[in-house]
Amino acid sequence: MAGWVIAAPAALSIHEPFEWGYAVVGILGLLMLRYVLQRLRGVPAEFIGPGEAVTEDWAFQIRLFIDIVALLLLAWSVATLVLGFEALRAWLS
Repeated sequence: MAGWVIAAPAALSIHEPFEWGYAVVGILGLLMLRYVLQRLRGVPAEFIGPGEAVTEDWAFQIRLFIDIVALLLLAWSVATLVLGFEALRAWLS
């Protein structure tokens, strides 16, 4: 988590001019990393804000879906911060 807090602002400084979209992606990545680390530790995983924590009482399929979405959003955040929006658009098209 500390690595993300250090690396995300460094990646933000690479992209000129600064866009708020990168800051939003950085915060989203931080939230997804926090969720994934909570799930790996085996504690109830919470997103920021009101809502129920994801625990072992939830159905397996729902937990699996949420975990996959969180990992995909984390990977997308990393790719966006490293490559930038334009390079990611060019790579995907």
